[in-house]
Amino acid sequence: KTNILLAKTQPEGGIDWAYRISSKGEDTPVGLHQFPDNTLLFAANVEGKASITDSHEPISGKGGKDGLLLLLTPEGRILSQNTIGSTGDDTLTHLTTSKGKIQLAGTFSGNLNLGKQPLRSKGFQDIFIAEIGNQGILQNAFSFGSELNDHTSAFSVLDNGSRIMAGSNSRPTQFNGNRLRLGSFLAMVGSTSFTLETPNLQVVDLTIIPGSRIFALANFQNQASLLEQTWESKGKGDILLLEFSMNGKLLDSHQYGGPQEDV
Repeated sequence: KTNILLAKTQPEGGIDWAYRISSKGEDTPVGLHQFPDNTLLFAANVEGKASITDSHEPISGKGGKDGLLLLLTPEGRILSQNTIGSTGDDTLTHLTTSKGKIQLAGTFSGNLNLGKQPLRSKGFQDIFIAEIGNQGILQNAFSFGSELNDHTSAFSVLDNGSRIMAGSNSRPTQFNGNRLRLGSFLAMVGSTSFTLETPNLQVVDLTIIPGSRIFALANFQNQASLLEQTWESKGKGDILLLEFSMNGKLLDSHQYGGPQEDV
């Protein structure tokens, strides 16, 4: 069992306010964002009914695991608390911001209602993306997945609103107008779109240089191939730094690794 400590500290180490978020299972923080009016949005994952010290009534989700969103004032007063969940297990994996709006990515099973946009999984675990505007309003949600488990490993948003993500699919599925076979992928959705299958290559982080390039950090074992280029690991596992154009063209790569496993 793990709990979450959410606190605002002073430069000299003092504590202005603090909350402990706890449930019967594993609780994990996902991200924190400050809006232009200085209100704070905190995202986390909780398991079962969760409590917040010195706060509202215990939070009850809809299933075993749920996402939790807290909107707070700069002074630490909780303005609202909401769960993102279905009748199954649901997990928030990423929180990022673009032009004052928050973008969430995660996985869900069953039926998931995000604002006025109900989503239904095709298998045990599907991927969802949702946008959150001011005051925590959910909008522009969509999902995709296969008959088994799918998950996100990296997620980011460009200044033009396009979303780029990496993940894995356990069965063939349709995404972004393309058919993904069994394996992993890197894709962008928006005004510029592309979908790349990345066999035996798992992207774990994304960095965007606006209007210029996309950098992806990936792990692989044995051998990996992408866009007619192949890499052989020097040990049990190596690291790749991949550089792409904004339309998904592979521009350069750098491989790092030794005789042992590198991740």
